[in-house]
Amino acid sequence: GDTSTLSNPPPVSFVTTGQHIVTLTVESNNGCIDSTTASVEVYDTPDANFGVFNVCEDALASFLDSSTVGYGGPINSWQWSFGDTSNNTSTNQNPTFTYQDSGTYSIWMVASTSFCSDTAYDTLTVEPRPTAIFQESDSIGCSPLTVTFTNQSIFGSTYYWDFGDGNTSNLMSPAYTYTNAGQADTFFVVQLVVYSAFGCEDSITDTIIVKGNPIADFTSDAVLDCAPLVVNFEDLSTGAVSWDWDFDDGFGSTVSDPTHVFNNQTSFISNYTITLSITASNGCVDSAFQTITVYPEPLFGFSIVPDSGCS
Repeated sequence: GDTSTLSNPPPVSFVTTGQHIVTLTVESNNGCIDSTTASVEVYDTPDANFGVFNVCEDALASFLDSSTVGYGGPINSWQWSFGDTSNNTSTNQNPTFTYQDSGTYSIWMVASTSFCSDTAYDTLTVEPRPTAIFQESDSIGCSPLTVTFTNQSIFGSTYYWDFGDGNTSNLMSPAYTYTNAGQADTFFVVQLVVYSAFGCEDSITDTIIVKGNPIADFTSDAVLDCAPLVVNFEDLSTGAVSWDWDFDDGFGSTVSDPTHVFNNQTSFISNYTITLSITASNGCVDSAFQTITVYPEPLFGFSIVPDSGCS
């Protein structure tokens, strides 16, 4: 609707987008008139916008373009700056980027059509990842093996322990008892997963070795009888390399199949608890027990009256 009678009018600001027809009409001194037209295209400036969510250190950050444009579109180029110290950039519409360090980063993105451009800004917080660390009181031992785990993790908020045998715990520093019913060594892989308050995680594993135990067993030919009672013992143990017999009367033996004489010079029946303790080549031990009953030893005496005389 604006007009001018100047031969070279001042610049005109078009406030609406679209195609504007400009008409120039000229008139000579003798009253002759001519006119010509030209079009002026006024394009929309894009509305640059994007979405981003806080991420964990060393995790992939995703940037989602949500820019819009009206007349003069489409948006056909993007320029991203991720705000890191290396000044990494991207020309993808929806790029991804991995931040190696925690902190707050200033992000900007330029969205452009073939004619106009706009810039959007936002910040991204990269949360620190926790560091999983623990120490165990024992990493190898005989069954049952009780292990105390000391949690030394950094930035941890919650914890998940997998003891490697199907059992778990959410305690910070648990204690756990491992068992091994066999004679071969058993390996348990224990894992600690540490979560920060934001949800970042780290994990670490270690191996607990539970040695196989020997199996103590023995038999004897003991019968209910009076002292002195001679008893032969036969070792039936599995995996033993040394033997320690305790006959419960102050005596013992270190041979595999000992013989022992039990005495009972009291007036009462005596019960002896026999203990066989064996040791395997890996240092693990086991014990077996048996009770032997021994009757008192018969004590005989006599006197002669008279004790002297003639034949």
